[in-house]
Amino acid sequence: MNFKQWMLAEAALGVRDIKFDPQGKPSHRVVIHGGGTVINLTAPGGMGKSPRVLGSLSNPDVFGDTRLLDGVPLYQWHADIERGWGPFLYDIAMEFATLRGGYLVSSTFVNRLENRWDLPKGEVGGDASELAEKVYYYYLHNRHDVEAHQPNIMFWDRAEEQNRMQYMYMLYSKRPTTLTQLIELNRRLESPYKAVLVKGMGAVPQPILSLEELNG
Repeated sequence: MNFKQWMLAEAALGVRDIKFDPQGKPSHRVVIHGGGTVINLTAPGGMGKSPRVLGSLSNPDVFGDTRLLDGVPLYQWHADIERGWGPFLYDIAMEFATLRGGYLVSSTFVNRLENRWDLPKGEVGGDASELAEKVYYYYLHNRHDVEAHQPNIMFWDRAEEQNRMQYMYMLYSKRPTTLTQLIELNRRLESPYKAVLVKGMGAVPQPILSLEELNG
């Protein structure tokens, strides 16, 4: 592991960084909206203020058909995330995709499938950002809990790029260990604020207490 990879690992925040005040209110909450089309990470906004959104993953396919590869759904995301929380939200997105019988993939890979090339990085509908590229690189080379699957497809016009940036062209899946930890936090908390992982579109999202509720 080189220095940059070590820094990415050390800077990554996650479940262990969710703290609770004396009333049991969590410092961070994960909110899954609209059946998984949007995943937000929020923090309390202070007295009388709305929660602050620290990170957001949104599926560009929210108003379209989910892309399929050999009949398997592909989940891609547009990310806008505060430093340090990216791997945490990407893990959740990957676990959610796996629960739905699909894979997490980069927007670069999806664009190549649709014969779109050299699109702006980091924009909705564009190629993956440089930060996302680092996350996928780390998944392929350093995360033993992540399964990387080789797609049965070769982009001959960009074979050199596909070989050099293999991590951007893999299909990723992961057992729901992060989601399970969040659900366990929900079960343990006895305060009115026990919803650490929540879902729904209304003003009062409901706590998720089982993986079956996510996979419904």
